[in-house]
Amino acid sequence: MLRHIFISSFALLLLPFAIACSSPLSIATFNIEYYGLAGNSTGTFKDEYRNPFLEEFMKDQIGEAQVIVFQEIVDVPALGSLMAKFNMTCRTYEKQATELHQYVVLCHKQEFRFESLREDGLYAMEEVKAGNTHVRPGLWGMLQDREGHPILQIVSVHLKAHKDGTALRLEQIKALSHKLEKDRVAYPTIVIGDFNAHNNDKDEFAKIFALNTSKLKLASYPQANSYRTYEISGAYDQAFISDYLNFKAEVKGPCNLENQSGKRFLNLDFYNRTISDHCPVLYQIDL
Repeated sequence: MLRHIFISSFALLLLPFAIACSSPLSIATFNIEYYGLAGNSTGTFKDEYRNPFLEEFMKDQIGEAQVIVFQEIVDVPALGSLMAKFNMTCRTYEKQATELHQYVVLCHKQEFRFESLREDGLYAMEEVKAGNTHVRPGLWGMLQDREGHPILQIVSVHLKAHKDGTALRLEQIKALSHKLEKDRVAYPTIVIGDFNAHNNDKDEFAKIFALNTSKLKLASYPQANSYRTYEISGAYDQAFISDYLNFKAEVKGPCNLENQSGKRFLNLDFYNRTISDHCPVLYQIDL
């Protein structure tokens, strides 16, 4: 377990220079709709048929990712088996009471470790619930190299869903930001995942994070959508990173194609059936 390393004003001055000497990190966020249940809450584990499609798609689109944070993972062991094919190890928070809980899961290449920042060694950031029992906790830890040197504090989230959930999502972000302020560490930070960012939610989240002394900024991508079906589209999936970090971001997959009548993963109907209603977002962060 990694102990908290609190930041000093002198360390703040030196930190950007130290980070510049390191290499870029490739990290993706990917919501796989009801993974383990074949994309439908009424399914069972035996119904999940998407693994061959997911393996092919991820290898082609986000195969370079060193870290991937997933949302809507109902069958966590099955995801672990799938990601082992990518030489990745997966972590999540402790077991939840709800049978169909959609877990947030982080998977990383073998050259990394992901260690708890909690005193008890667990990975849940309960504060992300903002006092509500019916929403998910955050997944919280420190990404380290193989020798245990800290690289990046990561909080992965799956916030309250639906357009009418903005008020609760804002409370969740306020609680998360307060937690980061309270337990501030001397390393760069990313908050990443499915924010269910409807309308101008992401801009409101950015205002909240900007007030934190850690000063996280929106790591925006040029595309319009990270979620798309024939009925609904939006930029639900986002990341907020330490404001001194340089980055590149891109939505992968078909969520922004004008012509959705192509073959296989270029066809939105095929993609929604065999992969998800979300597209992965890939970030390259200079550390």
